[in-house]
Amino acid sequence: MALDYAVEHLRGALTTLASTDGSPTDRLQRAWIDNIQMLWMTMCLPEQLNPRFKELWERYTAPSEDRHATTLRDLSDGELGAAIDEVIALALEVVAADARGESPPAKR
Repeated sequence: MALDYAVEHLRGALTTLASTDGSPTDRLQRAWIDNIQMLWMTMCLPEQLNPRFKELWERYTAPSEDRHATTLRDLSDGELGAAIDEVIALALEVVAADARGESPPAKR
């Protein structure tokens, strides 16, 4: 699977974050549910971006017995801004990796 899948979902996340519907918290939660979780459900990132994505997911997703839970934990204003910045930075890195022709690791 090429990075197209990740690029498409991160584009969707950025579109949601940039919309004017709802508060920034609501937009981040919607992006998390509709798009960002799709990166968690599949191995679609290049090897070097997987640890960064895992840290992002673990840092902002509320603790749960369900490893596929998508509810964000309560975030301070500073944490909310940092989470949005990290999603944007990840999207830029994925697009750059795609432009370089990188691909996800082969399934084992």
